[in-house]
Amino acid sequence: MHLEAILMALDDFRQIPDLADSKKQLRNYRLLIETNGQQLTVMFHAKRVTQEDLDSLGGESSVGRDVEYCLDVEKMTIVSRKYHR
Repeated sequence: MHLEAILMALDDFRQIPDLADSKKQLRNYRLLIETNGQQLTVMFHAKRVTQEDLDSLGGESSVGRDVEYCLDVEKMTIVSRKYHR
């Protein structure tokens, strides 16, 4: 059930229109997953690969953008999608 929710978040992530295709590659991210009852949080945390990325205070790096999903596992729906900027 959790895997299905994670795949749902991944599918939505890959369809973000203002995110370049090069920044949608999963290898550019650390995937963080937390559960709290029927809620599942999936965080796509963009890797910081350059010094400029490391010095940046924002949620976007040269290879990706931080995106957090909250999903209702019981209803299999995305409750929210947040960009960290």
